[in-house]
Amino acid sequence: MKKPTELTRGRPSGQPKSGGRQVGTKNKVQVTEQMRADILACYTAMGGVAFLLDWAQKNQTEFIKLCWSRIAPPLPRDEPEQLATVVNVNNLTELEAARRIAFALTKGAKMLEAQRTVSTIDPRPSHELVLPPLDEAPVDPAYAHWAAGLTLTDEQRLVQQTHDANIENYVGSSAEQSLKRDLL
Repeated sequence: MKKPTELTRGRPSGQPKSGGRQVGTKNKVQVTEQMRADILACYTAMGGVAFLLDWAQKNQTEFIKLCWSRIAPPLPRDEPEQLATVVNVNNLTELEAARRIAFALTKGAKMLEAQRTVSTIDPRPSHELVLPPLDEAPVDPAYAHWAAGLTLTDEQRLVQQTHDANIENYVGSSAEQSLKRDLL
């Protein structure tokens, strides 16, 4: 058996050539801008659209084959082409596997999002909301005390709790609270 360094690449010498460009094949002619301008000038000199229309009416099959088939959009397919991608997961790194899984999950989420129907919510209430005037509304003292504390900073809240503290609402420090919980 030959060593990997002794293996040769490509066609062994002395064997006939197979595939590729055939000897003697002419180069493909590139249409230059000058050629395009010359063709357009000839078309205009022959009569332009009137000439093309006359020719198309006389040679309908040729017109369809040569002209219309090149500019007509492709026909829509009945079913979209489903390509199955086969991936050998044994050859993937963990990062590549994670990328593929993330891609599949994102694609599935976008497909589900596209299938959802969008419902609109009317911001106007269905009935008129009648509130009593503010001066007539009963005020709960606990609610008023709570609402007043919403705008306080932490220092202001601590000062207010200190001023409001008495034996009935004193909660104590965290150490005192754990002692109280153990006694109960």
